[in-house]
Amino acid sequence: MMTYNKQNRKLLTKPLIKIKKELKKNFTVKLSPKEEFIVKRIKDQTSLLNKNNITRTSAYLDFYQRHSEIHWAFFLGHMVSRNGGWNMTDLKGSLLSKLLTKKEATSFFTFLERGNWLIFQDAYPQFLVYEESKLNGQNLFHLLPHFHVSKFMVAVWNQF
Repeated sequence: MMTYNKQNRKLLTKPLIKIKKELKKNFTVKLSPKEEFIVKRIKDQTSLLNKNNITRTSAYLDFYQRHSEIHWAFFLGHMVSRNGGWNMTDLKGSLLSKLLTKKEATSFFTFLERGNWLIFQDAYPQFLVYEESKLNGQNLFHLLPHFHVSKFMVAVWNQF
């Protein structure tokens, strides 16, 4: 159902209105010992799997296979990471290695590696919090700020 906001300018759906209200909330919550343990475990697991592009690509696929309802884990995680890996491999291949200097190839490789590392560092903890929420039968998205996830994403996960 669509509804107008206060200014009667934009048409907003009920889920968007809920997200807008949630963005105004304060997300500072004291964690229980169990929640602190969950946060630490997710940080450790993310760090372990963020070693290189092969471990990241595999982690996205493994998560997707456990939770296919999170389709973006496959398309925006696994596939993008895999394609980044192909580009990284191409830098060592015969054609590109002849077009780029060693310094340019190293810079481009480092750029791709760092970009994939940063994306995984942001996305994967969100996936693991989702998984923990399902396993515990309760919403744990209030833990996301402990992984430097934006208020906007917390609100989106809460709507999901």
